[in-house]
Amino acid sequence: MRTLFAMELSVRVDGERIGLVEELRGLVQGVPPGASRRQKQVFFRALSATLLRELPFCTRGIWDFSDDATEARRMFDDYAAVLKTRKGARAEPSMVAHQGPMRSSAAALYCNVTFAWLVVSRSLSAQGLAQACRVPNAGLWTRATFTHLLRLMPNVNPAHVESDVAYVIPGRSHFALTAEDLAGSEFEYLRAIE
Repeated sequence: MRTLFAMELSVRVDGERIGLVEELRGLVQGVPPGASRRQKQVFFRALSATLLRELPFCTRGIWDFSDDATEARRMFDDYAAVLKTRKGARAEPSMVAHQGPMRSSAAALYCNVTFAWLVVSRSLSAQGLAQACRVPNAGLWTRATFTHLLRLMPNVNPAHVESDVAYVIPGRSHFALTAEDLAGSEFEYLRAIE
């Protein structure tokens, strides 16, 4: 049996912050295939620290938790499929290199950072995630809840994580997402962070 925990955050990256796209991409791509538990622990800590640092610049997000094994597997597969389908990635650049946004309405630029874990049910990590995710409906999409969940990440034992996926959309800063992109149907599932 498996438990799913996942999160996606839209981080504002316009202006001097545009280099964050490459920083996040480098962080995610720095984890080699077949990474050791130690390498994954380092990655979980680094991703947690980076997202906590950037949380004030996150405007939208979502987190998911399921301890239903069938639903957890289906949801994990949905998250992982984005790597193949490139769902949500722009086909055209939003910026011209060294010239800024291609249109004035694209002044606000974003990248989405996503991670998903399938955690062994009944493990200490799964129990900790289950407890942390017991959030009243009014608190689901608050900055405080995202902060709490991100602070928990380094406590998850990689030995309890059966499968994991992490990615950044876009992969390159000149394809940064616009406010119009995030308002479209591809990202309608994201919630405004309160």
